[in-house]
Amino acid sequence: MEREEFLTKIAESSGRAKGSLILQYAMSLKQNEPAESLKQIEIALALSFELKDEEFESYCLIHQGYGYLHLCEFERVRSISESLIELGGKIDSERALGTSHNLLGDIALKQNHPSDAIEHYQAAGKHYQNGNMKHNQMSIYNNLGKVYHMIKNNEESYYYFSLALEIGKELNSPVCDTILMNLGSIKCEDNNYESALEIYQKAAASFKEHNLKSHEAYAIFNIGLAYGALEQKDKQKESYLEAYNLLKDLQDWNELSKTCNIIAKLYIENEEFAEALKYLKEAETIAREYNLDCHLIPILKNYSVCYEKQKDFEKAMSYMHQYVELNNTYQEKLNSEKIAEMNSKYKTEIYQLQNSELKERNKTMSSQIEQLNNSLGQLREAYKDLEDKFQSAALKINEQDDMLSAQSRMAVMGKMVSQIAHQWRQPLNVIGVLVQSFQDAWEFDEMSDEFIDQQVKVVMEQIRYMSDTINDFRDFFKPETSRKFGLRSVIDKSLKLLAYSLQQSNISIETEFSEDVKIEGNPNEIVQVLLNIINNAREAMQTNNIKNPFIRMKMKLDKDCVILNIFNPGPELADSVTSKLFEPYFTTKGKEGTGIGLYICKTIIANKYGGQLQFANKCDGVEFRIFLPIS
Repeated sequence: MEREEFLTKIAESSGRAKGSLILQYAMSLKQNEPAESLKQIEIALALSFELKDEEFESYCLIHQGYGYLHLCEFERVRSISESLIELGGKIDSERALGTSHNLLGDIALKQNHPSDAIEHYQAAGKHYQNGNMKHNQMSIYNNLGKVYHMIKNNEESYYYFSLALEIGKELNSPVCDTILMNLGSIKCEDNNYESALEIYQKAAASFKEHNLKSHEAYAIFNIGLAYGALEQKDKQKESYLEAYNLLKDLQDWNELSKTCNIIAKLYIENEEFAEALKYLKEAETIAREYNLDCHLIPILKNYSVCYEKQKDFEKAMSYMHQYVELNNTYQEKLNSEKIAEMNSKYKTEIYQLQNSELKERNKTMSSQIEQLNNSLGQLREAYKDLEDKFQSAALKINEQDDMLSAQSRMAVMGKMVSQIAHQWRQPLNVIGVLVQSFQDAWEFDEMSDEFIDQQVKVVMEQIRYMSDTINDFRDFFKPETSRKFGLRSVIDKSLKLLAYSLQQSNISIETEFSEDVKIEGNPNEIVQVLLNIINNAREAMQTNNIKNPFIRMKMKLDKDCVILNIFNPGPELADSVTSKLFEPYFTTKGKEGTGIGLYICKTIIANKYGGQLQFANKCDGVEFRIFLPIS
């Protein structure tokens, strides 16, 4: 029905019939004119109040909820959902109650909260099943399939998509194309990209034919994913841009924000940075305006990568810090909210199960409560164990690690080069004297085979010493892949590299090792950690004029972990210092310090080895402790 025909019929109608026509008109505008569509729904809702027709009011609220969901106005959708729960209970409407949960499930899915989405979709499914609403039940099964696909549970995902498809075929519904497209995503998971591409293209053509633009945009986006997997980059970008234009016309801000970010990532890979920043800016603006933190997190990460590739490390680090902070806040909020919601949910259901008809269900619920309490107890223990690792896990990004690790290694390199110069000075002086002795021997006629052999022998000893020195330092800077290595040999190598500087500072080394231990990784990374810690100890003891300075290193096994303690009799550190000791760019050395040494040490131990680096003030000094899992 055309616009003018709708308006004429609405003008000629009255009562409930008029309201129904207004809703039909609003639905016809939803795809291309979402704002006008919502305006018409408001008119229909006002009419329902005037007619005191609560059933029609529930229909208006349902359409209003989906309208605001399309515009990502999630708080308004939550408010509408609460109204639907209240009204649905009052008029005993399974449709209203089911839709209230379906809307909340859609919000959770869009905000990347899969457990919440599953909970609400299952609740919605029960209401739709009670009301024998097969079309809605099909939609719920399809949504559950999408959630399980999101969390990589393809078995459950395939099960729910198949249930949805079965109902769709029974109803001869055009939604079958959407379900088939979702099954195509599972084919992608199985690396059957050609088959998935064929499904997506067929679905996109069907959606275009039926003028289902939002579904068409989703299908075209998936076509881009398939082309990407097939390494057809030009077609991938072309598909994403086509989906972008459709989503922009539809004002589907949630999907548009994600699509902009993915397009930006493609431009970053092609080093087209101006285009990348244009799409990142648009993605960021949408995400911030609609509080889409789950989209903003990867956007900030891509900003950092983009600026790093342009060698603008200051901006790259700024966005990386924003990414880490937002990601940590988001994950902590998600965990705390989930535990609170689970407690609230089960307590509420316990009080509701009080009549005799539900005694059996009450017993089952009590069992679930007991299991939940056990699970929560295990979660609390797990959270406690993971608390120190959480920050490092959030920072597990290769771009940042490589950038900061390179800065740290450059700082170490400067000190190493200085030590090479010191260690070469003495043998160079000896060689200089010996060369001079050849000239003197020649002038005083003292040159003989015995004299030459003796002098050459001494010169060669000095050259070998210099060669060994440069080889030791060269091995440290040489790239090395991950492998099994003995921790004792790495400690010895580190001490050998620092031998000269420790000797010049009159610092003695004490070692206490129970046995050698083999671990998996890059040995030069452990050397870098030890060089930073030992150099810091040496400088601290020199600065504070410690008498009889020494460094004591102990290595011991503890179950599946090796612990390395590094102690020195330096001064105790204040709490204000220890609390920031492992933060990037924090230093107590003023302009002489970079502030990334210990931060990189902690990052290497946590991200590359799954271990921990800790600091402790002792009664007679300070101590670093390195915990490394034994593979």
